[in-house]
Amino acid sequence: MEAVFSAHTMSQLIYIVDDDASLLEVLQLALEEHDYIPIGFAGAKAFWKKISKHKPDAVVLDIGLDGEQGDQIAKKLKSSSEYKDLPVILISADQSLSQKAKASKADSYLAKPFSLDSLVYVIDSFISSRKE
Repeated sequence: MEAVFSAHTMSQLIYIVDDDASLLEVLQLALEEHDYIPIGFAGAKAFWKKISKHKPDAVVLDIGLDGEQGDQIAKKLKSSSEYKDLPVILISADQSLSQKAKASKADSYLAKPFSLDSLVYVIDSFISSRKE
């Protein structure tokens, strides 16, 4: 697949949190094709452990996680002085996705099913705007 977007010149680290292993793999592969460095997590515990050691350039969170929900993670990130400027994108098939995104102060959201190009476009737009 030919890369359609090229907003970034250096590989950017993207954390993806989704408990659906198949979807997580697809998202990681799609982002790798666009020169991102995606790291996937099946749940919040591993995510929090990693982010405390290495801050990513953006975070993609599924809302429907076991344990701590994606919108709760987003809210914690956005109310933290260390992570408040970190782009956070919520993904979900949840009917109340837009309300949860707004309440959690997420930067964007995509309703499942979404195209992989849409996800790349949203991430590209945040990465490029942070460089300006």
